[in-house]
Amino acid sequence: MHMIKKLKHKALSARERKQQVLQNVNKRKAYFWLSTWFGSGLITPASGTWGTLFSMPFVVAAYIFGGATALLIGCVIIFAIGLWAAQQFEKDSKSHDSSMIVIDETAGMFLAAATVNGSILSFVLAFILFRFFDALKPWPICWIDKKVNGAFGVMIDDILAGIFAAAVLWGIHGFI
Repeated sequence: MHMIKKLKHKALSARERKQQVLQNVNKRKAYFWLSTWFGSGLITPASGTWGTLFSMPFVVAAYIFGGATALLIGCVIIFAIGLWAAQQFEKDSKSHDSSMIVIDETAGMFLAAATVNGSILSFVLAFILFRFFDALKPWPICWIDKKVNGAFGVMIDDILAGIFAAAVLWGIHGFI
């Protein structure tokens, strides 16, 4: 019984923190919609997974129109935009690495998909591998996640998760 009360309290405080953050940000500004990847970061639970899922149409479109090159260019552009958007979100919300910021997942997913072979299975594997490395945060991702602050810290751990996912996917394709 005590554990249930504790979980309810934790959920309530998470909800309260989210409401506090949302009160401090300007939802009419571009940084809000870009950092939350068009609002997908507001979906709970698992906002990072939702943000990654909402990134997939953009990832697939980039691949169709320009392959790995378009995905890598897209990653760089989204990373740059993400630095600005996350910095603005953090400044206004007075919070660091809010779970509502998911543009970092978008940049990481663009990178993770750079080694897809074009098949639906390959895109699904890129998604699963990216989410795995982003959630697990093996070394050095966990170290960077804890030590690097600001917008760069928000963005860079997902770039590393994307690199890990792309490398594993590339290895899988080498054996299939």
